[in-house]
Amino acid sequence: MSNKRPLKYCRLAAAIVALLVALAFAGCTNPVQPPPARGETGVVSLTIAAGQETARTIRPDQSVADDFERVDLIFTSHQGHPTVRETANIVGGAATVDVTLYEGTWTINAGAYTAGDDIPAATGYQNVTVTPGGITPATVRLSPAMTGTGTFAWDIDFPATFATARLEILYITGIERDTLYLAGGQDGNADNPGQLEMPAGQYRVIVTMVGGDGQVMIQSEILHVFRGMESRFEESFGYGDFPGITLLEAVLAAWDATAGEWDFAGAGVVSRHFEMLGIHGVQWEFPAIVAWFNQLTTDSNVPTDARA
Repeated sequence: MSNKRPLKYCRLAAAIVALLVALAFAGCTNPVQPPPARGETGVVSLTIAAGQETARTIRPDQSVADDFERVDLIFTSHQGHPTVRETANIVGGAATVDVTLYEGTWTINAGAYTAGDDIPAATGYQNVTVTPGGITPATVRLSPAMTGTGTFAWDIDFPATFATARLEILYITGIERDTLYLAGGQDGNADNPGQLEMPAGQYRVIVTMVGGDGQVMIQSEILHVFRGMESRFEESFGYGDFPGITLLEAVLAAWDATAGEWDFAGAGVVSRHFEMLGIHGVQWEFPAIVAWFNQLTTDSNVPTDARA
């Protein structure tokens, strides 16, 4: 009997050890992949900017520091490091902040708040890679948060004589469109200067002026409307803004009767001619536009005299 007792105690000890090991592994989120090593750190020198990097964006005139009371920042690691939260108080100062982070890739999410508001009026994000011991510059560009309403205001000068002028406002997707006639409209004209309260978001604004001889001037802008703010568009147009050739003249001159197709090379066609047709993003080469007109020809939608 004395020989069995040690064996019994050995079995009990083995069971206790197995239980402790099981409990230890149960306490780990993933026993196969331990938490990441903290490693070395680097500094992200962050600039908070307003809107996209383009001069043709209508937005509030002030800087980020003037527009917002603070910007809340959330830094999320792609390697599993703890999330870092910072608040940049930027009223009256530069919209920059330096943050020390562990090396690796991080996603920066920003929310900008106006005074007394607990819902961000603008948001933005950016990915950044932190290098050990280095200083990494990064920029988060703010876009309107899709909440609340803001104001779009305009003050546009036109030459002394012209046929019509209209202001079109499109959602950035181009699905919805509002047209305001500033002059020459059949159902009355909108105020100029004028303003419109509209949902916060991003829009495309197209100003079209038609001269008495059929010439067309078109200017397209991107509009950012922020909740509780005014985005203002001021412009002065003259006769020099008209293209040197009318759209009708350009299209008719582009028909090559010998080749039996549209040829825009040397026809004096510029991208503004096609914006009138609701076709945006056209550059100086027009293969898609050529195909579009050729399809019209195939479908017999082009007047016979234009194809002759």
